[in-house]
Amino acid sequence: MPNYGKPISWKIDENGCWICTSHKPSSAGYPQTNKGPIHRLIKPPPKGMVTRHLCGNRLCINPNHLEIGTYKQNTADMIEHGTKRFGELHHNCKITEEIARDIKYGPGTYKEKMEKYNVSRHIVKSIRRGNSWKHI
Repeated sequence: MPNYGKPISWKIDENGCWICTSHKPSSAGYPQTNKGPIHRLIKPPPKGMVTRHLCGNRLCINPNHLEIGTYKQNTADMIEHGTKRFGELHHNCKITEEIARDIKYGPGTYKEKMEKYNVSRHIVKSIRRGNSWKHI
């Protein structure tokens, strides 16, 4: 395995996943180096593509469990594995499900919701149109 600063170490679990033990996961759940997520360094994706975890384990760095694919394939993988993070579980989430429900279903104008929850017009519009928080 290439050297990315601090040596990378792992333990092998019962599924053959190499669970990274040397680097802490980012807020998105992937072991991270100062050069990026380790799985992307092991199998660097070309522009417009991603490195997929066929095993569904974000901590896995086993090259045999990694494959280059499209964003659509990666999303399908996450749904299949039950690892797709949405709503409050998403690492970029700024509001709670309760707030999202109020924005979507509660009375009030865009401006009132923006001021009440200190969010942008884009967030309110996206929730009300069903582009985000689709599951509520």
